[in-house]
Amino acid sequence: MFSVIKAASLLLCVISVCRGRSLCISSYYQAGNECCPKCSPGEYVRADCSDESSTQCNPCDDGTFNDGYSRLKRCLNCTSCAPDSGLRIARPCTRTLDAVCEPLEGFFCIKSKGLYCETAEKHRQCKPGQYIRDNGTALTDTVCTDCSAGTFSDGTFTTCRPHTQCENLLREGTALADAECGEGVSSINVTVVIVVVLLVVFLCTGISAALYFRKKKCLSGKCVTVPTQGEENIMIQPPV
Repeated sequence: MFSVIKAASLLLCVISVCRGRSLCISSYYQAGNECCPKCSPGEYVRADCSDESSTQCNPCDDGTFNDGYSRLKRCLNCTSCAPDSGLRIARPCTRTLDAVCEPLEGFFCIKSKGLYCETAEKHRQCKPGQYIRDNGTALTDTVCTDCSAGTFSDGTFTTCRPHTQCENLLREGTALADAECGEGVSSINVTVVIVVVLLVVFLCTGISAALYFRKKKCLSGKCVTVPTQGEENIMIQPPV
């Protein structure tokens, strides 16, 4: 009876090997006729085990990792978080863990693997005549909406702004730009003009009055003429 069971077990083993199935437990791997211990996370197999020695393992080189027990003959390359792909490092690569990437500021993820981003794209820029309805995030793009009549945006506003109401309109507002107003006559300018005019009037009046009284004084006999060079002084006497 025992011989029959042993023969059946041997036959089962032969069938398993022929089908390529390993007879080793999960923490070991098959190398030839040997079941060799797998290398730990952060290591790779430098040499398989033999009858005389166990598996020889080496630490992963810089820029590579191994996150589990394995029979790998070299560690895996770390993921590159390339800026030209819109990515930056969220978690650096170690010997036991791969790097984790996230979108750069102003970018959002368009291709992910699990919770990790593989490729990102720059947020769209709203055009003049549109406002930013929803700001972009690391997972979603910016959402733009057209301005309604009577409002405008240069593309950077979070709401459209109403056109300025002008007293002196030079150019009507559009969805892209505000209305353009001309310079009206302000009350300050009017006041300045009035003050200047009054000063001129007072000055002219003062000069006219001075000339008038001077002439009147001469006619009353009290005028003295100052001679020019080479002339005698002449006093004008009043008539008897």
